[in-house]
Amino acid sequence: MYRAWKTRRRNLRPLKIDSTSGLLSPVMYDVQPHTYGTYGDLLALLRETKGALCTINHSEFAAFMDRDLGGRGILALLKEHGIEIGEVKERTGLIALAGTLKEIDAGNIRKGSRVLWCLTSGMTHADGQATVEFEVTNPQTMLKDYEDHISLVAQHG
Repeated sequence: MYRAWKTRRRNLRPLKIDSTSGLLSPVMYDVQPHTYGTYGDLLALLRETKGALCTINHSEFAAFMDRDLGGRGILALLKEHGIEIGEVKERTGLIALAGTLKEIDAGNIRKGSRVLWCLTSGMTHADGQATVEFEVTNPQTMLKDYEDHISLVAQHG
């Protein structure tokens, strides 16, 4: 999907994949994303939100994991804020966070902006510590519903 979006294609074409061993999360790689019919929805979402996609390679992920964030690494910082990762077995959520920080550093996401970041691995059940800020109940109206939610929060502090 990233390659198609980057080259401004209107639809996905199948790619021959010989190996996923070089990918950060090969288990998540789908060699037939064109079969689901969701690429048009992704394009529409990116247009509507003025969003973008980026990729993270091995060296960028390693640098992210080793990054000094006020005298501590990312796992310690997350733990300090109540997010206990422990041993990193599944990297997808951390890759998303690394991409978010990469885009902030590049100036593509304004510092202080709200960003939706999904930290999920499917490895264990949720610990119940997270609190829901906003729940999507209708995919067709979720952006308007979220804007309404933000407006209410701003009004009521």
